[in-house]
Amino acid sequence: SDDVVVLVNKATLQVKAPNLSRIYGTANPLLIETITGLQNGDTTSVISGSPVLATAATKTSPSGNYLINVDVSSMTSANYEFTGVGGLLSITQAAPVITWENPAAIIYGTALSAMQLNAITSVAGSFVFTPTLGNILHAGSGQTLSVVFTPTDTLNYATVNATTTLSVNQASLIITADNKTMVSGQAVPALTAVGSGFVSPDTLADLDMRAVLTTTATNSSATGVSPILVSGASDSDYAISYVNGTMTITAGGGGGNSASSGSSSGGGKCGLGGGFGVMVFAFLFVIHFAFVRRREKVHPKKRR
Repeated sequence: SDDVVVLVNKATLQVKAPNLSRIYGTANPLLIETITGLQNGDTTSVISGSPVLATAATKTSPSGNYLINVDVSSMTSANYEFTGVGGLLSITQAAPVITWENPAAIIYGTALSAMQLNAITSVAGSFVFTPTLGNILHAGSGQTLSVVFTPTDTLNYATVNATTTLSVNQASLIITADNKTMVSGQAVPALTAVGSGFVSPDTLADLDMRAVLTTTATNSSATGVSPILVSGASDSDYAISYVNGTMTITAGGGGGNSASSGSSSGGGKCGLGGGFGVMVFAFLFVIHFAFVRRREKVHPKKRR
């Protein structure tokens, strides 16, 4: 029989680079290859040399995709040959870290300022707050403030947002009843009040529950002073206290005066004694007569 020569070719091992990703500004991850195609229970111990994996990406490289190349030129084996398969390194945008501590509580009526809207980050860019500067929040605890940060470098940094909470305490409001005066026997005047501590443009009419004004005075009350009580108001934005007022009741006028007890019974309407009244009448008569005579002397009547 003739001898047969069998040529056994080397098997091909595939040396593949990984597909990886990292965040902009961080170091490249380790580049570790994967070898496939080993036969008959062989292990990588049958391989001499090592592949070289490399990429052009550095820590400061901008966001994007970068090839990972595989160099197998230094790898040898009696039964294998090698082929390299490249991978891909993706550099993604970094998310800026926003620092924003919960601000101290404010009082209703305090406009939002940089004391509350003070988020910061180490990346250049702009902040948009909600609510915005100058807004006045209603009273309440744990209210949410939010911000959207847009970086100047939108290639390497992502737009991010953050929130914090702010408590707004009630403002102090004093409602004072107006003092009033009335005449005994007449109608009780309308009761009114004023508020001190309102945040513009709030008024008494804007309260959730309006103030109630009452008094014990009536149109038949005797002269003196009665209280005007104020109560019943409420509003979520105000801590309300009250100052009561007074209703001063004065004596009414009218009615003629009675004759003096010391005068005679013949007194006239003015309440003068009889004798004195006669004297006054006589005096007035003499003056009238003298005036008439003088007028006739200056302007004599025409005779018919």
